[in-house]
Amino acid sequence: DHDMDELGDFVARNGSDEVEKTIREVILYIDSEFLKYGIEIVDTPGFNSTYEIHSEIALRQVEKSDAAIFLFSVDQPGNGEELEFLKKVRKYMNRVFFVLNKIDKSDDHGITEKTDIFNKMNKIGIDAGDKKMYMISALRAREAIAEKDDDKLKVSGLADFEAALTQYLTGAEFVKDRLLAPLGSAYTLIEQERESVGNQIMACSKDRADLNTEIQNRKKEVREREIEINRTRRSIASSVKSELLKTKTQ
Repeated sequence: DHDMDELGDFVARNGSDEVEKTIREVILYIDSEFLKYGIEIVDTPGFNSTYEIHSEIALRQVEKSDAAIFLFSVDQPGNGEELEFLKKVRKYMNRVFFVLNKIDKSDDHGITEKTDIFNKMNKIGIDAGDKKMYMISALRAREAIAEKDDDKLKVSGLADFEAALTQYLTGAEFVKDRLLAPLGSAYTLIEQERESVGNQIMACSKDRADLNTEIQNRKKEVREREIEINRTRRSIASSVKSELLKTKTQ
């Protein structure tokens, strides 16, 4: 256990320490109404081409999370690294919430920046559908919370976003997504198997000696994949039974 004032030593690069390679996660516990239903909030690293592992960590988290908050900033609305990441998670778009922060620094409360972001997404083939962009000022929200000013909090945009996120995480749509998530994982595994089989078919065009060598090399991979599929199948069955029981109880 460590004190809060030591947090920076474990979540940000300091000197030569590469914390993302030595520390898997840092867990903070706090009393919050928002977290009392078993909800966990995970803060992933930002996108940085210098440290590609940052994007990899964020990608893995989006893949296994029930909801993801994608935070844009008025300072740099929709930069290249953000858009490249969105291309990788486009199949999870139904569980992604778009938030545009620092609208207090915008001349028209972020409208121009929001339009710019969606235009950039459309140009590179990211279909956001009718997704909403939640416009907030974290600075104004922080001031409102400190002053216990509900009206000011509403103006900051944070209250509306919190309400929408809470509704999603506690509503029927959330239960549906939770039940579908294991199937999505299974589908991903099937696609990986399809690609593997395709590679094996290509190998059949080689001469017989090369083909026999290829077969021997593939046998171990196939056995490992079969073990992984069986493990995933059991996990899916367990998850679905658990979620159905929770849903019935609710």
